[in-house]
Amino acid sequence: MVAANARIWVMQDGLPVRATLADVVVGDRITAQGTWHRRVGTRHVFKIRWMIVRHAAVPAPATL
Repeated sequence: MVAANARIWVMQDGLPVRATLADVVVGDRITAQGTWHRRVGTRHVFKIRWMIVRHAAVPAPATL
């Protein structure tokens, strides 16, 4: 769960740049800080307050 006022940054050229959840894609590496928010059934929900996203390396296209 991501808080409505969470701060999100994406690393670009070694520097953090403000971003949104739409900038996060499958395979990205994320570092986050938050708190255990509540319990839903047998699961706990972690509420993210800030996160830094490092995009996964995109493989070069194959040549024929």
